[in-house]
Amino acid sequence: MMNSDIKSMPISTFKDRVTSVLNDLNRSKAWLADEIGISRQALNYLLSNTNGGKYASHIADALNINPDWLVSGEGELNLITNQTKTIPLLKTKSISPWLDGHFNELYEAIPVEYTETNEIFAIILDNSSMETEFAKNSTLIFKQYKKPSNGDFVLARLNTDSKEPIFIFRKYMTDGTGVYLKALDATFRTITEDDHFDIIGLLIEQRRKFND
Repeated sequence: MMNSDIKSMPISTFKDRVTSVLNDLNRSKAWLADEIGISRQALNYLLSNTNGGKYASHIADALNINPDWLVSGEGELNLITNQTKTIPLLKTKSISPWLDGHFNELYEAIPVEYTETNEIFAIILDNSSMETEFAKNSTLIFKQYKKPSNGDFVLARLNTDSKEPIFIFRKYMTDGTGVYLKALDATFRTITEDDHFDIIGLLIEQRRKFND
């Protein structure tokens, strides 16, 4: 349990909240960086420029505190026993900053049962390219950068000249001659290696909404 004096410390920013808890636990930033597997320099950047991005839940785990409080300053500081873990539900424009560790926005969080959550994120499927197996407006949960196998479903980022990144959800296919990303709806075109894409997430769960 955190010392009650922590509530009198400056905690208006993400950096303040992390620093206050570290001081209360008599732990250093070097210790925290080691715990979450990044360099001290990377941790300093996260503290000064973001709300933790993809590392927020991992930092909360290391400090044994409520991730919602850590990100926003709202709610209870201390974890409730067996508290459900959460992951970010990202909008398209937020995916790249989150992946790069430069995410500095509050986000909608959804509960999950995974043990490790720092590389897991979710999006809402905004088109019908993968129907009928994946309905428009269903929630898709991905593991970041996990290497796909033939037949897996993936989230890819197209490398284009567009100012806004383009993300597509497709079935990962390879037939010995190359890799391509196929939509389940044949009216959507197949993405080939000539389109220059990066796989950024492997689908690990779908949550589908049904009409009442």
